[in-house]
Amino acid sequence: MHRRVPGSAFDRGCDGSGERSQCRGRTHLALKKLAIGAAALSAARVTQTALTFLSLPILARLLAPAEFGLAALAMSFAFFTMAIADAGMGQSLVRTPASETNIWSSAFWMILALSTALACFLLAIASPAAWFFDQPGLAPLILALAPIPIIQGLAAPAAADLQQRECFLQLATAEIAGAVAGVGCAVFLALAGYGPWAIVGQQLAMWTFKATVVGFTTHFRPRFIIKREGLAPHLRFGLNTAGWSLANFFARQIDPLVIARVIGTASLGYYTVANRLITLPGHLVSGPVQSTLYTRMVALRDNLPALKSLVLIATRALAGFVFLPMAILCAAAPAFIEVLLSEKWMAAAPLLAVMIPVGALQAVTGLNGVILMAIGRTGVRLRLTVEFTLIWICVVLLVAPLGLMAVATAFTATFLLYLPRTCHLFLSPIGCTVAEYALKLKTPTAVACGAALIHLALKTLLSPSAIAEVGLAVGEVVLGYMVVAFVLRGALRNDLQTVRNLFAGLSPPLAHGK
Repeated sequence: MHRRVPGSAFDRGCDGSGERSQCRGRTHLALKKLAIGAAALSAARVTQTALTFLSLPILARLLAPAEFGLAALAMSFAFFTMAIADAGMGQSLVRTPASETNIWSSAFWMILALSTALACFLLAIASPAAWFFDQPGLAPLILALAPIPIIQGLAAPAAADLQQRECFLQLATAEIAGAVAGVGCAVFLALAGYGPWAIVGQQLAMWTFKATVVGFTTHFRPRFIIKREGLAPHLRFGLNTAGWSLANFFARQIDPLVIARVIGTASLGYYTVANRLITLPGHLVSGPVQSTLYTRMVALRDNLPALKSLVLIATRALAGFVFLPMAILCAAAPAFIEVLLSEKWMAAAPLLAVMIPVGALQAVTGLNGVILMAIGRTGVRLRLTVEFTLIWICVVLLVAPLGLMAVATAFTATFLLYLPRTCHLFLSPIGCTVAEYALKLKTPTAVACGAALIHLALKTLLSPSAIAEVGLAVGEVVLGYMVVAFVLRGALRNDLQTVRNLFAGLSPPLAHGK
C-alpha cells in the first residue's frame, strides 16, 4: 500500500466539496508556481544558450584553436576548485529549515574557509602547471581565475535559500545577468585581441554578476557564529557530494588534461568546442528541470512509489525533448560546424557526431543526482561516479596516443557500456527497474533515430549546401516534435494528471525572515 504524501489533501481530510475545491486550488497554485519557476529557469538557460550561439561564432573566428585549448586547459584547474568550493553543503542546506540560523551561518563560514583555501591552491599550482604542460602562457591565466572559488563559495548558501523558497525567478535573473556580463566581456576582449583571456574574462564576469544578484535577492544573512552542533549530517552529505563533484571533475576533465599533454592545445581546442555543443541540452533543459524538481523530490522522499512515478514522467519528457534535435545534429554535424563556426573548425565535426549520444543521454540520466540527493543516498551517487571515473582514466590514458578521434570514440563507448550500471545504481533505491526506465525512452529514441536516417537519406538525395542542410534539419526537428506529441498524446495527458496528484498539498519550506 502506498504511503500517503505528508501534508497532502488526503491527510488533511478533504472530504467535503469545499475542502476538495480548496485542495484543487492549492494543487493548481503549486503546479503553476512550479511551471513558472521551470519556465523562468528554462528562459534563463535559453538566454545563456542563445548568447553562447551568438558569441561562439565570433570567438571561433577571432581565436585560434590553440588559444581555445589553452583557455580550456586553464579552466580545467578552475573547474577542480569549483567542483568542491562549497563542499556540497549548499545543496544540503536546501534540506534544512530556514529557522535553524546557527546551522546556516556555521555552514557559510565553513564554505568560505574552504573556498579561500582552494583559491590559494590555484595561486600555488599556476607555475608548476605551466612547466608541466610546457605552456608559459598558462600560469597567468590560472592566477587570474583564483577568485572564482571564493565568489562561488560566497554565493552557495544564498542560492540554497532561493532554491529552498522556490524563488526561481530570482535565480533565473542571476543566471541571465551572469550570462550577459560574461559573453559581453568575452566578445570585448576577443575583439581587442586578448586571445585566451577572453574565455577567462568571461568566467570572472559571469560569476561576479551572478553572485551579486543572488546576494541582493536572498533573505539569508550570515551571523558571526560557528557551531559544530547540528552540522554532522550536513558534513556527511557534503563530503559525499564533494566527493562526487571531485570524481565528476576527473571524469569530465581528465581527457582535456591528457589531450593537452599528449596531443596538444590545438587539438584540445577542437575537443572543447565539440564538448561544449554536446552539453547544451544539459544546460538548456535538464538543468532547469533538476533545479525545479529537487525540492519536490525532497518532499516526496518518504513516498518512493510517488517519487518513482515522478522520475519516470520527467525522464520521458526530457527524452522527448532532447533526443530528436541531438540525433539530427549528429547527422548534420559538418553543416552545423561550417555555418556556426567557419571552416577552420571542421575538425570538430566528426568529434561532435561521435559524442552526441553521450550528450543526449547525460541530459536525461542527469536526474540521478537530484534523485539520490533528495533521498539522502549521496553515497550511491559518489560510488557510480568514482567507478566510471576510474574506468575512464584508464581508457583515456591508453587511447590518447592514438589520436583525438580515438579519445572521442572511446569516451562514447565507455559511457554507453557503463550506462546500464549507472541506471541500476540510481534506480534501485526508488524501486524502479532498468527495464521500466528504458520503456519510457522507447518512443523518443525511435522517433530520433528515424529522423536522423531520414536526414541522411535526404542529404544524399539532394546534396544541399551547408546553410540549406541546417534549414532542412530545423524543419525535421519541428515535424519530429509533432510526431512525438501525437504518438504520446494519451500518455502525456495521464502524466500531467499524475503530476497534479503527486504535487497536491506540497509546498516549499518557510523562508528566512518569515
